[in-house]
Parts: sequence; structure tokens; C-alpha cells
Amino acid sequence: MYYYYIIKVKSNLIKVGITKNLTQRMRAYRTSDPYLTYYKTYELNLNKKETLTLEKTILQELRRWYQCRSETIESDNPRAIKMIVEGIMEEI
Repeated sequence: MYYYYIIKVKSNLIKVGITKNLTQRMRAYRTSDPYLTYYKTYELNLNKKETLTLEKTILQELRRWYQCRSETIESDNPRAIKMIVEGIMEEI
């Protein structure tokens, strides 16, 4: 099982990504930024190839609207990011 997450790591940065171990990933982020905002996670019942394709599709769409560095989006609006992510997930 994979998880997709959206977290706000600073006042104007949002991190998105996939992980197999959500607890461990969040613990790692909290170590580097104890004040991060845990925003939204999704359980993905997809295989690895499908999960990576989904991640790529989401990042391509986010790049249309935001400045992105890898999986970090320059935005202070996690709800807008959530709407984009959920719109893409509805299509799968």
C-alpha cells in the first residue's frame, strides 16, 4: 500500500509525495521542521507503476499553476493544492 500526502512545511511551501511508510515519513519531516502542518493524506490501492504514474501526473498539473522544485510547491494555500490532487485522483 502507498500513501500520497500534502503537508505545509513553511508558511509558503507545501510538500507533496508518495510513501509506503507514512508514519516514518512524517517523523522525518517533523525532525527537520517540528512546526509543519500535517494537511491531508490519501491511501492508494495502486501498484507501484500506477502510483508513480499518478505522482507524475499530479506534479505536471501542479507545475501548470505553481512554482515547483521537485515535490515542493511554492504556495500558502494547501486547500487549492488539495483540490487539484483530488480532481486528478477522481479520474483514476
